[in-house]
Amino acid sequence: MKMRYSLLLLLPLLFACSDSNDGVSDPGAEASALAAQLSAPHTPANEDFLLSLLRNELGSDPFYLIEYRELRDDQADTRALLASYEQVLTEQLQQVGGYTAFDNVVLQQVTNPEAQVWHQVRGIYFPSPQALLDVLQAPAYQQAVKDEHAATLHLHAFWLTPVFVQQPVGLQPDEDEFYMANLNQHREQALYPDGTSHGLTGAEADALYTETMLAEVLPVIGAYPVLAGNYSHLVLGSDAAWDSFALVRYPGLPEFLGMVASPRFQELVVNKGAGLARGSSMRTAAVNPLSLEQ
Repeated sequence: MKMRYSLLLLLPLLFACSDSNDGVSDPGAEASALAAQLSAPHTPANEDFLLSLLRNELGSDPFYLIEYRELRDDQADTRALLASYEQVLTEQLQQVGGYTAFDNVVLQQVTNPEAQVWHQVRGIYFPSPQALLDVLQAPAYQQAVKDEHAATLHLHAFWLTPVFVQQPVGLQPDEDEFYMANLNQHREQALYPDGTSHGLTGAEADALYTETMLAEVLPVIGAYPVLAGNYSHLVLGSDAAWDSFALVRYPGLPEFLGMVASPRFQELVVNKGAGLARGSSMRTAAVNPLSLEQ
């Protein structure tokens, strides 16, 4: 009877040992291995983010992956490498219900606090975090991403939680139109030229600028945001200290310069300056027609 009782006690332990060593994955080890697969020699993957993704801690809502690229200019096969990568990426996205929403070339870096050169900014729609994980874990993608690494000097990719999405009026871009890609980091407290916060946080001061621009200024010249949201997670790179991203469509450079020179804009932009610790703004053009919704 004692032997039978002892065996009953041992059985759960035996099963526990079997479970811990047979087929049960270690998310930390998986995240490390996945980061090693996805990291470029010049740009690390965020292992903490990948661990959250593997643990299913990021919910189920759709999001955009925004990627900034600095391309190599000393390789004749840069275009071929990127084309090879894009073909595999497109195939993988189709399998999970994702798609490339925009792919823009940088025309001018208007504000560039870190002196980092960028040549492209692009956005990829994912219907869920699981869809992104499926792509990242696909052997075909892990092989193809090496082509992107070989074609670039630096990468910065982040998760954007959208708060505003508007399909561009025309899928075929006008000759003169362009898109301003903006990254913003807010101060904790606003800092106006008089040295005070006016009782506002940095985010509140920037909101004063943004809300009035949307209501009064941009519509007058036919400009509007097509995508805006919160910078939620760093995926690739080392600079996580951003708060928001916005892509704004302008009909042409004359309209934009006229807006910037207007007294109303000069009055409003003080709020933006008070609210931001730093900002990055790039004038870009659509390489492929933008399609934020499919």
